[in-house]
Amino acid sequence: MASLSAKFRSSLMNFDRNSDHRLLWVTTIFVGTVLFELAYLLVLVWQSLEGTGLLIFVACIVGIVALQFNLLLKNHRSSGKSFVQNLFLILLSISITFVFFELGLNILQFGGESTSTHDGSNSNELVMPEELQRKNVTVAGSEWSYYWQGVLHVHKYEGFRRTTEFPAKQADTFRVLVLGDSLTYGYGINAEDTYASLIESSLSKSYQMEVLNLGVSGYQSEDVLRIAKKYLPRLQPDLVIYGMCLNDFLSSGIDEYKAKLEYQVPFPMKRVLIERTLVGQFLSDKYNALLINLGLRNDFFADIMKDLHSYQVRFASDMQSLNEFVQQQHQTPMLSMVLNQFPCRDCRSYEITQIAEKLIADSGIQLILADYIEEYADKNIQLYVNQWEGHPNETANRIFAAKLVPAIEQLPQLQPYQRRVAH
Repeated sequence: MASLSAKFRSSLMNFDRNSDHRLLWVTTIFVGTVLFELAYLLVLVWQSLEGTGLLIFVACIVGIVALQFNLLLKNHRSSGKSFVQNLFLILLSISITFVFFELGLNILQFGGESTSTHDGSNSNELVMPEELQRKNVTVAGSEWSYYWQGVLHVHKYEGFRRTTEFPAKQADTFRVLVLGDSLTYGYGINAEDTYASLIESSLSKSYQMEVLNLGVSGYQSEDVLRIAKKYLPRLQPDLVIYGMCLNDFLSSGIDEYKAKLEYQVPFPMKRVLIERTLVGQFLSDKYNALLINLGLRNDFFADIMKDLHSYQVRFASDMQSLNEFVQQQHQTPMLSMVLNQFPCRDCRSYEITQIAEKLIADSGIQLILADYIEEYADKNIQLYVNQWEGHPNETANRIFAAKLVPAIEQLPQLQPYQRRVAH
């Protein structure tokens, strides 16, 4: 009887000990999940996650991981179980929190209003909606094409946004060539909403004219000069317009929109997680933003400012060569304006804009001042497509066109092409 009583007491003690271990397992999972969801709530509060909000979010994540491993070590010491068994606990907890986070992002992503508009007014999602992501398609006459931000992008030779050959020059039509990069191409918006198309639709009411868009994504001033030399003799324009983007200071082949890869975090199946899950996309974007905020990764402006003198010398040379080729050799008038969808007077982009304008004017090219920057700097108007696509939206392109149209109308070369009004 005494032996049975001893065995019963021993069984109760083992049950209590195992219950304590089970409770610790459950507590670890519960605490980790709850804290991760609290971090998720912080995300909702700081949806832009810039500056302090981003640092707080990262601090919460670090705190969660530290707490998880602290609980793991305590469990390891008290339970006597192997470290592998307890490591399984932490992995299980992280997996559960990952699933909760993914579900939360999906609910936020698909439970609200659509964000397919380009003005960003309904852009409340934390990751890019599927309908805005890139989808490759085949379009007759295009060398490569795809949907991006819900908009069809086609590229013929050189990357021009067209599917047909350039039309022959008509003697009774005033032809304008518009040179530039992705801002001129109209990345993220429909072709008819680009400033080149808007210029044509505006002036065609009073003049017999056509505008050919020769904007190519990723091109800099060196590339613009090459395109001008190749296509101006062939297309015989009556006017050339250069829409200057601030990244045109960079050397040919350098793309400001390709993030640099310093301080990568090695992680199993990282690429799969980023491409296939909302959590992976979200954390990758915010990690990149954090490194840029901390100065550990260069953004576009930092790349220019760190070697501004040499960039100015090369850009000035390109502008001199462009002016000499277009206006002096071919006697074709030329206009240029800096395109900037982030109007701000107290930022690096404004400083670079002023430098660009001086170099363009010094080259002899007729400069159209980008004074819309001062006009819109204090207005709460979004001029880029959305949080995933930073190119100028339809509003910005209307502003660009509105600045260029009056300057074109003042050209004496345009007047012979004025449409006759029937009486």
